[in-house]
Amino acid sequence: MKRTETITNTDSNTIPPRIAALYNPQNQSKTELINEFAVRQKTFENLFKAIKEAKMEVPEQHYLILGRRGMGKTTLLLRLAYEIENDPTLNSWLIPIVFNEEEYGIRRLFNLWERVMALLEQQHPDFRFEESEIQKISGQHSDDDTYERALFERLESELQRSGKKLILFMDNFGDMARKLNNEEAHRLRKILQTSPNLRIIAASSVVLEAFYRYDHPFYEFFKTVELRGLNKEETRELLLSLSKHYQKEAVANIVKQHPGRVEALRRITGGVIRTVVLLFEIFADDDDGSAFKDLEIVLDRVTPLYKHRMDDLSDQQQAIVQAIALNWDALSVKEISEKTRLESKIISAQLQGLEKNGIIRKTPTKTKNHLYIVEERFFNVWYLMRNGRRNDEKRVRWLVRFFEEWCDDAMMKTRAEGHRQALAKGGFDPEAAFTYTQALAQTQKLSAADRHELLRDTLTYLLEASPDLAKDLMPSDLDKVFETLKIWYSGQKKTAKEKLELLSFPFLKKEKVDPTVESLKQDNTIEFWEKEIPIISNQLGFQFATLSLPDFDKAEQCWVWASMDGKASAMHNLGRLYQNAKGNIEKAINWYEKAAIAGNIASMHNLGWIFYNERKDIEKAIEWYKKGAIEGNARAINNLAWHLLEQKQQKHQALDWVTVLLNKDEDNISFRHTAACVFIWDNQISESKKLAASFINNQQFLENSPDDIIKYFTLLLAKGETQWLLDLFISPEGKAMHLKDRFKPVYYAILKTLDHPDFLRMGEELEQTVDEILAKAKQMAVDYA
Repeated sequence: MKRTETITNTDSNTIPPRIAALYNPQNQSKTELINEFAVRQKTFENLFKAIKEAKMEVPEQHYLILGRRGMGKTTLLLRLAYEIENDPTLNSWLIPIVFNEEEYGIRRLFNLWERVMALLEQQHPDFRFEESEIQKISGQHSDDDTYERALFERLESELQRSGKKLILFMDNFGDMARKLNNEEAHRLRKILQTSPNLRIIAASSVVLEAFYRYDHPFYEFFKTVELRGLNKEETRELLLSLSKHYQKEAVANIVKQHPGRVEALRRITGGVIRTVVLLFEIFADDDDGSAFKDLEIVLDRVTPLYKHRMDDLSDQQQAIVQAIALNWDALSVKEISEKTRLESKIISAQLQGLEKNGIIRKTPTKTKNHLYIVEERFFNVWYLMRNGRRNDEKRVRWLVRFFEEWCDDAMMKTRAEGHRQALAKGGFDPEAAFTYTQALAQTQKLSAADRHELLRDTLTYLLEASPDLAKDLMPSDLDKVFETLKIWYSGQKKTAKEKLELLSFPFLKKEKVDPTVESLKQDNTIEFWEKEIPIISNQLGFQFATLSLPDFDKAEQCWVWASMDGKASAMHNLGRLYQNAKGNIEKAINWYEKAAIAGNIASMHNLGWIFYNERKDIEKAIEWYKKGAIEGNARAINNLAWHLLEQKQQKHQALDWVTVLLNKDEDNISFRHTAACVFIWDNQISESKKLAASFINNQQFLENSPDDIIKYFTLLLAKGETQWLLDLFISPEGKAMHLKDRFKPVYYAILKTLDHPDFLRMGEELEQTVDEILAKAKQMAVDYA
């Protein structure tokens, strides 16, 4: 019996059990299960077609559905049984018998027929197998084999009398089959081969090695159907179906708006249906956060299950599982021995038991040194997170983040929005809020407007939650300075000068001024303030625009004042204000053009950005980028080169621009990354590799720009630099930066390309991602030939 939780509040109202418990197929009504059967549709249709087309006039093909626990085997068996019951043609002659998920009492073949009779009588009162009659048969046959034969004959005679046939839906068939001795297994095979009255659709979470041994009775007897983890579309369909049934619009929004977050969890959990349902609960309870936050909640939910699994193992088996689980990738017996200090023969014997129980999977190699990996990858994730070292948690975090980045290019924008919503709800750890905002605000995927809104809301939150973190952004006399400037620009310069002399400006980052102006400072003359005021106005406007509760009207006024004095950077800031905060692109363009005419090269770059990203006027964008580039604006140069790389055109111009960029002695890591990618395009591989050291060995770039690193690695794969990449990953530098763990799918794509034996160590959760990386590299090889 599955446990369901109920929680009673102070008003004595009972909260319904969790959805995962309700969704358990054995707790659902027939109607609920049919209505919510959202996945495995194709498998269901194929199996039901095979059932419906067979008249069972002769012995039919029997099926064995294979899949790990939680893959939907029980639901599929019930769905097939219900469809037979609902089909008027089939139910007139075919009776579906559904066994419990656990049938502990079936240890001999005669127990099977006893159970069939009991279920048949329970489900169809027309059939009567009196207990006294069964006891009489048992008393007449002291030998188990003859008793079994007598029981089966009685069962068949009743079926023939009624004109009915049976189809047995048996879950956990592997556990039952292992209990049968060899003679019983031969006997059951013969019955199934010769009797047209019985058909089995079985399911098992363990692949019985005996079924694949040519001398075993069941060798190649069943037609197998393998249930693999849900794919991306199936996961989407299941979550949307559950959200509709339970009226959880928030979950539907997450599936639609945060596909990368959902797909990251699907891949790390292997698409196990039971775990996907747990994800539904998490999204229903808490619709903000990241994939890793979701993962931690799921791990809490499954801890009792997995802890019980470990507790059931012997001491030696626990040691072996720990060695394999902490390594994550597959290990050989020799490597397990080194980690556990157990003898190889002991390990081999224990591995056999762990394989049979579905804990460990063996991966055969071309030699006798086979490899062993944790079968259920999510169990491995749980073990690393709950029993590993701190670095083990990082390995899982990096993999989840890799999936989240890889699966959704738009994730940064939606993540930033989700973070802002979480801050608005409150209860967010201030340190985490600060750190997370810092990371998001530095990403190149966020527009200036997005960064501004994110920083504004974080500052608003930190002012209340953690003043120590926000204090640098809380100058206390901004309004005083603003009022003083207002007096100055109203014409009362003498009065303003007297007020200004009483103020200090530690919160303003001043620009460099002409030495002749500095010489005026000693006397605090009007002439000095005439030169100083535009600088103060410009910087004060910036302060108002970036406070936790920004006053954009005051910021605008400050920059208008400074612009009246011809301050080009103030004109640029007005352009930024209208672009980012007020969303008026026309006014932004107007002020940027004024600033550009006044010589502000940053405005030239920003005009290029607006026309490229907002207006989609690429020709005009490139025109402004070129103006900024000619004037020496490094970002304009970088964006020009990156545009050409993305468009896969004018390679030589891209090369010229990155050469200019590097000749400016720019040490910006992002610029070096652009140059390195362009050099690969031009087949200057050695020059590219020299630049690569700067960003591959940069912790901050690895953390904030993993997608850029992935692009660089994929370009190298496209150019056939596979061995160099492998050497990099396993080098001391690569190990120090944890490249293998950070970019594990890329690592296995490298191994697969090289046909390296260590590729066999890969878990199946990486297969799809590795294939996608290799397909992308193949296309890049054509695009950047």
